[in-house]
Amino acid sequence: MLVIRRAVLALLLPLALHIAESLFFQLLDMPGWSFLMSAVYPTGLQHYDPVQALCPTAYLGVLTVIGTAVFVARSRISPRMS
Repeated sequence: MLVIRRAVLALLLPLALHIAESLFFQLLDMPGWSFLMSAVYPTGLQHYDPVQALCPTAYLGVLTVIGTAVFVARSRISPRMS
């Protein structure tokens, strides 16, 4: 389990991952897969097909489900979460 004890680093880590992911897909010339496109411009400045436009949201949804499943599975054995 990832535990970051410093509050400032814990708050900056999601932002850093968001920027790194967006930069990665922009450099690959695939801006439709970038979270930055869907976060800053929800309706988009360019037209993308629906599958490509929904991929960032679906990716976040899958990560949320996986994170929740791991948290629930560990909560049964961890004395801190029971």
